[in-house]
This record gives sequence, C-alpha cells and structure tokens, in this order.
Amino acid sequence: MIAMHVSNPSFPAASNEHGDSVSSDTGIRPIAGSIASPALPIEIVAGIWWIQLPLGGSLQHVNVYLLDDGDRWTLIDTGTDTDECRAAIDRVLSNPAFSAKPLARVLVTHHHPDHIGLAGWLSRKGCQIMASETCWKSAQRLLSDPPYPGKAQLEMQRAAGLPPLELEAFARRPRHQFAKLVSPLPSQLATIEDNSTLLIGQRAWKVIFGGGHATDHVTLWSDDQIAIVGDQILNGISPNLCVHACESGLDPLGDWIDSCHRFGRIAQPETKCLPGHNVPFLGISKRCEQMLANQNAVLERLIQTLIRPQTAIECLPTVFRRPIEPSQRPALLTQTMGYLNHLKHQRRVRSEIVAEAILWSRF
Repeated sequence: MIAMHVSNPSFPAASNEHGDSVSSDTGIRPIAGSIASPALPIEIVAGIWWIQLPLGGSLQHVNVYLLDDGDRWTLIDTGTDTDECRAAIDRVLSNPAFSAKPLARVLVTHHHPDHIGLAGWLSRKGCQIMASETCWKSAQRLLSDPPYPGKAQLEMQRAAGLPPLELEAFARRPRHQFAKLVSPLPSQLATIEDNSTLLIGQRAWKVIFGGGHATDHVTLWSDDQIAIVGDQILNGISPNLCVHACESGLDPLGDWIDSCHRFGRIAQPETKCLPGHNVPFLGISKRCEQMLANQNAVLERLIQTLIRPQTAIECLPTVFRRPIEPSQRPALLTQTMGYLNHLKHQRRVRSEIVAEAILWSRF
C-alpha cells in the first residue's frame, strides 16, 4: 500500500523521572567515549554513524543514525525543519566520509517533529521515505492543526480543573504548531509493517512496533544485537506518555508498559541501544526495569493522594514532586492524565463530574 520534560511541548520526547531515585549501580553503560555532532559523527558500531542534531528547548539535541546501505546511505530520523538542522544534515552529507554515495532512504521512527521534521525536505532531494502508516496519518493530521487551542483542548483543560482565568489565558495562547517544525510531507511513502524484516546494507532488522509514546512507534532490532529505538527507550529521562484531547479516554501508559515489558524480554545483555536522545548504551533490560519502577512509583503516589477526590490539576504536584507554575499546567496536564487514565483502566480509581470538572478518587 502506498500511503502514507518537562520538554518544550513541540518536542514531546521525554520528561524527568519525577523525582524518583535509582541506584547508581544500574548495569547501564554508555557505549561511546565522546558525544557525536554534525562536525563529529561517531561510528558507534560498524556501518552505523551516530549524529546529534540541534534542537531548541530543554531537549537540546536529537539523535539520528546514518546507516551504510551498500551503494547508498539510509538515515534513521531527521531532526526538525529548521535552518540549524538543515545545515547540520548538509554538513554531514558533504563530509568526505559520506559524500561518495547518495542518501537514498529515510526511515522515520515516529511522527514527532524532531524525528519527522525534515522528511519532506529530504524527499524533495530524492530520498525514499519509510514510516508506519499510523505515523504518516498522524503527521498529516497535525500539519493542519489550527494556531490556537480548539474546543476539545479547552474542554479537556476545563474538565481537568484549570481555573477560569487560566483557561481564558490558555485559549489565547498560540499553540506550538506542528507545521512550523515539519516540512510539508510527500504524497507517497514506503509503509513499514510490524514484525517485518528490513535489509539495510549487510544487516537484517526486525521491525517491532512500540506504543504509548506514539502509536506504532517503529523500533529496529538487528541480527547482531543492535536496537534503534527512537523515543521508546531512553536513558536518564522518561518518554512522555500524554493523553491528547481528541482521545481523552486512552491509556498510553498501559500501552507503553506492555511495550517496555516486551522489549525488556527481547533484549540481550550485549544488545546495543541506540536511542533518540542522550547517549547510546548497554543495558536495555535494566533500563526497562528502571523506567517501569519509576512509573509505578508515580502511580502509587497518586493512589495515596487520591484518598480524597481531586482534579487532575490538583494532582500535578504529586506527579512531578514540585510546585507547578500556572503557565506550566496545561502542558503537564496531558502527562498527568496518562497516569489517571491508567489507574482508571486498572479499576483503581474512579471519576465523577462535579460543576464541569472531573474529580478523581480511589476506590
């Protein structure tokens, strides 16, 4: 078929670990002695080059990977549609180490701007674009987003308990428009299917979809123990697991937990993890255990505080373990709703509407 941290909300990749501590003896080890950049790509394993592209906001960088694909190159993820990222990609491709053969394929792990932003621009340079169909449809929908919050976003914030004055300010606040960071996409792509096998150069890669951070998030697992995982598994930060206003009843945390358990079982101690942010590392199973423990700690804090009914806005300090400024509430609410929806799906909390707001309490 041919079809298609708190971070700055434009880059919904990750948040902090909500104050949860972990042992320093984690069994998680970086596999590079320095940090990659457009000026200094690092061959992290034979035939795979790690490059960090610049981003604005708290994330600062996104990792992309250039793979030797025989008589061509394949790029995994793209950075955003900004002058800085375009110049960085051009600088890499003009490097004598890479300029002798063309960049011919671009594989996008998921639809967030820092991963798909330059896909359209690279397509117009002659690259084939590869992504899951869900990724493509999500990106196409977001490209048409209005500049200000719509009715669904306002209703979600009102139901969460955002006070009237803050709700009015939220309604007037320009959105972080997807289209400002994502180049117009081509009309066609090569669709990637779950459980399929991709051949890139001398490696066979098993495609395994993850969930929670983005639906049908592509991860790649090679036959020689390399995993390219986008934002599905990150070290030092946790993937954002947000509830969106148009799908306010979904349980992204449950989807992510299921994926995390699966990836923890698949990974071997020697599997090299190439994530979308921070440094590549060894210890995927340990990191999955660590992330699951951090998420469970947040859930248990919420259960304890919901001995009395609260709105989602009132739950923010419990989730993030710090006072929350009014200007931060709308963005952080989407993550908090992920925890509350998960507890509701587990039948550990209930909700009721009181004066236009939803009150949450434990059974």
